[in-house]
Amino acid sequence: MATTQRPRTARPSSRRGARAEPRRRVGVDGQRATILAAALRALAEKPYEQLSVEDVLRAAGVSRQTFYRCFPNKQALFHQIFRDGNALFLGAIATLDRSGDDPVTVADRALTGALSFVVHGGPALRALYRETIRPDGEFAPYRAEVFEAMVADIAGWARADLRLDVDELLVRAVLLAIERLMFELAERGTPSTADVERFRRMVHLLVDGVWRGLTDPAGR
Repeated sequence: MATTQRPRTARPSSRRGARAEPRRRVGVDGQRATILAAALRALAEKPYEQLSVEDVLRAAGVSRQTFYRCFPNKQALFHQIFRDGNALFLGAIATLDRSGDDPVTVADRALTGALSFVVHGGPALRALYRETIRPDGEFAPYRAEVFEAMVADIAGWARADLRLDVDELLVRAVLLAIERLMFELAERGTPSTADVERFRRMVHLLVDGVWRGLTDPAGR
């Protein structure tokens, strides 16, 4: 009598396990993105010093376990936010169209992006900006990194393209003035069209005045 053999149950392939890790990685990456976005929203409601992990958990709708799977603490979370922001900003500086024969034209292009940040960035991004310009703040080094990169970039561009030996101290002074104007604009919440145009005029006058002083010192 022939013996009927039962079909052998296939063992799970080890390749299936190999695919599980990428799926898990995608899940963690998605959770990190959710937490990062929620932290920005929470920052719009409270200053960084008053913000707690619990505030971020509520804003993100995730558990404490999920949070600590993605970030070791609040400090690491916000340092990641500032690192990401700096990378985007420095990338924008590197790709700025510098064509044109005067800095006023180039400054106007740069202003378009900066004003978009202030006007359309919302309270969360404005709160982020406020944290970076506090000289004694935890995140001041991120602002300093961007500021120094801009000074070097503008001075290098002036020397290479405009054939002007610009003193970096002058570049710092102009950038500090523009930064202060931008901060005041950001403090107004969502600025009006009139506020934006006024800010643009002030920057144009500032840059144009410096440009004229460099190219026509006698004031002819």
